[in-house]
Amino acid sequence: MALGLLLAIAIAIAIGGGTAWAQSPPAPTPAPEPKPAISEADKAASKLHFDLAEGHKARGDAAAAEEDTVAAERAYREAAEEYQLAFRYFPHPAFLYNLAQMQRRAGETEAAIDAYERYLKLDPNGARADEARGYLAELQAEQQAQAKPLAVTEGAVTSTEVIVAPPPPTIALERAPPQGGGGLRIGGLATAAVGGALLAVGIKYGLDARSANDEINGRREGWLPDDPQRYADGESAESRMILFTSLGAATVAAGGVLYWLGHRRRVNVERTALVPLLLPDRAAIAVRGRF
Repeated sequence: MALGLLLAIAIAIAIGGGTAWAQSPPAPTPAPEPKPAISEADKAASKLHFDLAEGHKARGDAAAAEEDTVAAERAYREAAEEYQLAFRYFPHPAFLYNLAQMQRRAGETEAAIDAYERYLKLDPNGARADEARGYLAELQAEQQAQAKPLAVTEGAVTSTEVIVAPPPPTIALERAPPQGGGGLRIGGLATAAVGGALLAVGIKYGLDARSANDEINGRREGWLPDDPQRYADGESAESRMILFTSLGAATVAAGGVLYWLGHRRRVNVERTALVPLLLPDRAAIAVRGRF
């Protein structure tokens, strides 16, 4: 009886083992489909939005240096919108890092946390990954502190440095430094100088006309044979005086306007601009800036 039971158990184990070895191997995992290539139009659109974002960031930095918090946060939010569009056309992780930085500076804590997490998920070993983890930890700690007030340790320092990630090399995002309006100011001074010269010529013709008038009207013995020509010269000088003084005044005014525009541009980097948009299905022109 015991011998039969042991024999039955041995047969069951042998059958079970044979079944396990007879199982077919698992099907191979299909290779992921290749990502579609990014078109040149998308790259151009991404570069355009990156340039606009950099301009808004520069305005935000200038406002922050002047302690204008409202203007700085508004500029950083505008920069974040442009970085988001740049990433839409060319999904490079650097744009997500820049987006998170601008949202953090604008005080948008939840949005910045989401952007940092997306960046780390897309590029966990990237050049800015450690910095992103540090900023992410700070923002999450702020959220917890707001949800449950904690004691503040005296002397604690929170880093506010913004380090912009380098743009993708395939887009060639190198840009010339923004102009400070020096060309407009110099042009305004030169234009005003030309206007001053025209005014001086007009004044000279005015003095000639006055001299001819005084010479003819101040004579008691009546007109002389040369007086008609002298009178005509005086009339011509008066007409030229009106022409040159009018041109001179207008040119001086134009020079003043150019100088004023150059002075404004020295403080504010290109508030408005017409920019081309190269989209996958069409081309367009957009007006960007502050109004």
